[in-house]
Amino acid sequence: MKSIKPGKMPSLVGAAGSIFVILFGIFWTALAPGYMKIAGVLFVLLACIQAYVHFHNASVDTEDRLSLYDIVEEGKKPDEEVEKEDISEDFSSENRYCPYCGAKTEKEFLFCRHCGKKLP
Repeated sequence: MKSIKPGKMPSLVGAAGSIFVILFGIFWTALAPGYMKIAGVLFVLLACIQAYVHFHNASVDTEDRLSLYDIVEEGKKPDEEVEKEDISEDFSSENRYCPYCGAKTEKEFLFCRHCGKKLP
């Protein structure tokens, strides 16, 4: 499976930005009144997590980088619960398939049982 992976340079720039955000968060926390210090601590913790992800992506190989999006190679099926079948058959035949997710549907269905979208 192919994946959209961030490059080393964008990750390194993101890591530098995260360091700036951490320093700003520490400064904010030190100067904030009362309950706003809690927001500053949460801000710093989130910035630390972001810095870790960016440093990790900048220092490892392409295959090991953290990614939120996957692109499925042609001819391979994505990892899903429902087994998708070939939807190249005529849509008006007895075997119908959802044009959005490829799940098998029945003739009288108005909505896809898998993805919930309205069928044409």
